[in-house]
Amino acid sequence: MALDIKVNRLSAPTWHWLKMNDCTLNGVDVPSPACPVVEGEVAPAEGWDSASFAAIQTGMGRDMDALTRESGAEPLRLSIPAGEERVVRVHLCRGLEENQLLPVEVLARAGSRLTLLMDYTSERDGGGLLAFQTRLLLEENAQVKLVQLQLQGDADLALNDVGAVCGDGAKLRLVQLFLGAAETCSGCCAALDGRKSALEADTGYLGRNQQHIDFNYLALHRGVGSKSELRASGVLRDTARKLLRGTIDFQNGAAGAEGDEREDVLLLDEGVVNQTIPLILCAEEDVQGNHGATIGQLDEDLLFYLMSRGMTGAAVENMVARARIEAVCQQIGDEQAEGQIHDYLEEAFQ
Repeated sequence: MALDIKVNRLSAPTWHWLKMNDCTLNGVDVPSPACPVVEGEVAPAEGWDSASFAAIQTGMGRDMDALTRESGAEPLRLSIPAGEERVVRVHLCRGLEENQLLPVEVLARAGSRLTLLMDYTSERDGGGLLAFQTRLLLEENAQVKLVQLQLQGDADLALNDVGAVCGDGAKLRLVQLFLGAAETCSGCCAALDGRKSALEADTGYLGRNQQHIDFNYLALHRGVGSKSELRASGVLRDTARKLLRGTIDFQNGAAGAEGDEREDVLLLDEGVVNQTIPLILCAEEDVQGNHGATIGQLDEDLLFYLMSRGMTGAAVENMVARARIEAVCQQIGDEQAEGQIHDYLEEAFQ
């Protein structure tokens, strides 16, 4: 069975002829439930309120929910007790000619701290679908650091969907790296419902060959004094394409809220396509929102200097591209995960 789905819908549509309001995926095979390897201690999911998680809005939207339902996959449920600290790792490797989906539900109780590291890999030969949908509920003063590493084969379709609700004083720290797959769609929606709740997100990506990358990030400010920081840094080369939708939505009642969105893109070839839609919506007067983008090419003076020292043009481009990705990698703060990134880049830049 295959579905036609429309994901990553822009919160306030722009001109339809630009074809930037959403991402349409035709003929997506319904995946099978995935069997991840989980490392780390979590509390039993007793008395789980599935309805509360189903109500959490995600970045990719309702069609991604439909794909998850059709897969029949049961969520991996992670519960972190109040006031405790945990580190949990989730590994998933897609086998040859497989299509897999893993839904994840995370409940971070009041005052708890969780570092959740998720990596997705696949065989280099042959393509397939690997999809994640992660919903998080952060209670008062809970802190969650979610690290997601997309390290799939070059022929894959990668879907990565995140939705979160943050209570009073809760903070979601999101670090994502997207380095593989022929086509990647990723979305994140964080509802900052609580007073002084916060979202801090760093996204790194490498687009090469004919890869297509489509992003949709939303910070929904509802709580007084809530704060969001959305940062993206990437490299595009060959004929890769990237579209980033970034929305900061100050809703009524979010007095004193602050939102900031930044993107830094390095374009290494003339054949790349880079599109960005920064969007600020405002229904509250006492707020502060900023957005900006830096889009540029490799500095010719730097290129000339390094080539005069014996490096080839390709070697210089690879070095600069790796530096961009590794700058985001440093935000992970985990030696094992950083080693995975370095190994993947070594093979990608051969």
